[in-house]
Amino acid sequence: MVKMVSHRELIALIVQLLNKFNPENQSLEDFLNESVMMLQVY
Repeated sequence: MVKMVSHRELIALIVQLLNKFNPENQSLEDFLNESVMMLQVY
């Protein structure tokens, strides 16, 4: 079963992910991998 997500929810999740990104402590590749995993779960 596919969960339908509203654009508002998706934008809110992306904003949360971007707020967590800290380029001093995390590479962009690690951040993107983590983000993909979070978006797949959502």
